[in-house]
Amino acid sequence: MRAAAPSTADWNRAITAAAGDLRLATHLFNGIPEPDTVSWNSLLSAYAARGRHAEALLLFRRMRRRQRGFTATTLSAALSSCARLRRRHLGRQIHALSLKTPASSSSPFVTSSLLALYSSHDLPSSLQAFSELPFKTPPCFNALLSALLAARRLPAARRLFDEMPARSVVTWTAMIGGLLREGLFDDALALFASAPAKNSVTWGLLLRGLASGNRFRDAVRVLAAEPDWTRVGAGAVAAALAACSRLNDGGRCGRAVHGRLIKIGAADNPTVQAALISFCFSAGAEDLNLNLNFFGGKSVAGCNALIRGYVGGGRVDEAFEIFDGMAERDGASFVLMIGGFLSKNMIAEAVDLFSSMADPTVEACTAIVPALIKIGRTAEAMDLYLRFDPDVVLSTAVVSALMSRGSVDLAMEIFAEITDPNAVTVNVVLSGLIKHGKIDEARDFFAAAKIKDEGTWSRMISGLARHGFFGEAFHLMKKMMRSSDGGKPEESAIAGLLAASANVSAVAAGEQIHGFAVKQGLDRRLIITNALIAMYGKCGSPDRARSAFDAAAIRDLVSWNAMINGYAINGRSAEAVEQMEKMESSGTKPDEITFLAALSACVHGGLVEQAKSYLVAMESEHGIRPRLEHYSCLVELLCRLGLVEEAMEVVSSMKCEPDAAVWSSLLGGCAGNSMADLAEGAAEKVMKMEPRGRAPYLAMARIYAGSGREGELRRPRKKTKARPGRSWIEIEGETVSFFAGSGHGGERGNEE
Repeated sequence: MRAAAPSTADWNRAITAAAGDLRLATHLFNGIPEPDTVSWNSLLSAYAARGRHAEALLLFRRMRRRQRGFTATTLSAALSSCARLRRRHLGRQIHALSLKTPASSSSPFVTSSLLALYSSHDLPSSLQAFSELPFKTPPCFNALLSALLAARRLPAARRLFDEMPARSVVTWTAMIGGLLREGLFDDALALFASAPAKNSVTWGLLLRGLASGNRFRDAVRVLAAEPDWTRVGAGAVAAALAACSRLNDGGRCGRAVHGRLIKIGAADNPTVQAALISFCFSAGAEDLNLNLNFFGGKSVAGCNALIRGYVGGGRVDEAFEIFDGMAERDGASFVLMIGGFLSKNMIAEAVDLFSSMADPTVEACTAIVPALIKIGRTAEAMDLYLRFDPDVVLSTAVVSALMSRGSVDLAMEIFAEITDPNAVTVNVVLSGLIKHGKIDEARDFFAAAKIKDEGTWSRMISGLARHGFFGEAFHLMKKMMRSSDGGKPEESAIAGLLAASANVSAVAAGEQIHGFAVKQGLDRRLIITNALIAMYGKCGSPDRARSAFDAAAIRDLVSWNAMINGYAINGRSAEAVEQMEKMESSGTKPDEITFLAALSACVHGGLVEQAKSYLVAMESEHGIRPRLEHYSCLVELLCRLGLVEEAMEVVSSMKCEPDAAVWSSLLGGCAGNSMADLAEGAAEKVMKMEPRGRAPYLAMARIYAGSGREGELRRPRKKTKARPGRSWIEIEGETVSFFAGSGHGGERGNEE
């Protein structure tokens, strides 16, 4: 008796069972004589679940062309793939399609996917989709919570979290992650402690977040307080070990963690092994009570960690011994070893190892091709590149290397061939154009870019500000805030705008940017704090600079330098010197910029002995060799006080060649003291170094007139045409620039 042919339902069950093997699932689907909607949904969901979102959307288009009916499952999977790929336009089309089938559009699964789609760029649409739900399920609440957190609407997210009728571990994890992302580590720790359920994702998120915020002891303390490490997960333990390596406690915490791992039998986990080995290298604790090579030999992950550690320490030969002795290698093994060779400029060895790969990976090519470009072997690199079917990661790496090398035209050619550029690729190109001063091309590229993220906008804003187009940069930031794909400027863009406003003394604009940073909760971030200190200092408000300094959550060398310089340029020399003393008392070591600011303060305050002591201390106490700028400050100070001969002694003893500024200071000192003979030598030096300058001629004229040598005034004077000076002022909050002798009211807006 002949067996009955399998029904479509049988085929569908087989596809569902094979969902983990997409090749088999696709083969089964293609064998169905008449696939129904369930068949399509099964395969579509399988592709989406496995992260193959581009293929999932292609399948959705095929399904639509076949005029198959859509269900909530279809729309949810397609919208999720759009969200993952940031295909917003297609997502909106599918959303519109879902509205034609009310039963599907009201599904919590569809709504959750819609919220995920809109969360990164269109919060109002997310809120509207949520409000229109007749029945709100926990996944819908979670999706809206994620949308609010993605939009950095933390207060609203916390209110929603507190009001949710039911919270799963996903909910708690998302809220904890949002707090960590905003730097609210204490709040995150408190919420974590009150969470009724935690999984390995929660643990890993918390420990990595604490470590990224330099809260290393908190990370270790939280892990130590957990009685059951089996619930924590290997990834979280690895994060804790990474935190241990930053504690500078001689490896004590790491040893304790290692001992406990042995007790619970978790030390053999490959992820844990790799983390232990990484800890040993980064903490300088290779004498820890474990044999590195023994542990590494147990797994590919362990061996890779050994290779990474040895390469990071510059011990490439030992790394290769591990690599050469591996019974089994994966692609990461080759990439790490190739990177090790490249770090030592062992190009031939890197190329040979790449060539020895039986099946060269794109990742390995991504390591070696940019390295060849950076050392000038572009033709060889492009030959390797063209052998592959490059993905967007490889192409982006090549474009970045070409931009770094200055091969802008070739980089643009490669970019034009990329069929699926992402925001990272766009940002690499934009950064390269700005770096090489091609600001007009950068403007055009930015305007034409179809994919923009916060980084794209921020790079354009920073680039305009850095190249002097402060007004345009400021207006672009405002436009970004209004744009659907703009989001909020990155910290670097805000810092760049603050720096630009300081350079043109646009304090009103700086205050607006400061206000924006406060509203976004960014004013306590270190890069913003430092920019605020510098901005207020340069704009003549040292007290406001001091307020920003005092309010800083953490301070680094840049913070101290900006504050000392702020006092110096505003003539508050005593406070600058006092700040210098406080800095040294805090344990922060000064650098050459610190001493330059302190010496500048001495010049403004006439503090000769203090300036001399700083110049001596630079080399004797801190091992910093004074540069021309440091000597120049002391020479200027001595000349201002009429100590010209002592200034000349300083010039004679300098360990670097004096420049025009030093000789000009001497010339000015001579002019004030009618020292014609010494002045002639200084003037001659300035004239040779700056032949177009008129200052030395005018200074000598004053000296000759003051010393009764009027006859010398008949010497031929070199006629020069000086470049007109330029200045900026603020009028009614707008920056206006003026050129000396221009005869008109100045230029508003873009400073070109």
